[in-house]
Amino acid sequence: MFSARAVAAGGKIYRHSFLCQCFGTMLEACFRPTGTGPQPVVSRMTRIDKTSPIISGLPKNCQLTPVKHQLVKVATVKAIDSVSGVSAISVTATRSDPTAEQPPDDVPGDIVIDGGIVQLRAEGSALATRRTYTITATATDSAGNTTTARVSCTVPK
Repeated sequence: MFSARAVAAGGKIYRHSFLCQCFGTMLEACFRPTGTGPQPVVSRMTRIDKTSPIISGLPKNCQLTPVKHQLVKVATVKAIDSVSGVSAISVTATRSDPTAEQPPDDVPGDIVIDGGIVQLRAEGSALATRRTYTITATATDSAGNTTTARVSCTVPK
């Protein structure tokens, strides 16, 4: 696809052109008219991205056993985007039972997230039949496309 428009700047007329090609690439160029023909002034290549990033590294079936109060590595979360690249990734986790109502033998620090590596404590809930952790990963690419993945990990009572 090709389109052109005239742009006035500083009393001179510039020809502004766009050339869109396959695979989501757009070439934008600005030309200055001269006696020998148009001369390029500015050009840039832009990737047109309409696809969201892909999140990987979350567990499929996640159950933390045996219940021995230890931290267990459950995920190494990563995101890729082959068109515009990943600009941000966020990994969070929550647990189903409130921390204020835990028994005296509760070990603190049930959720540890460091650089996409998620560790959860294999420790049951004093109030519920089982504890459930929810891990949420959100990735955004440079074009502003966002994707979110969520998974649950359970600890039997």
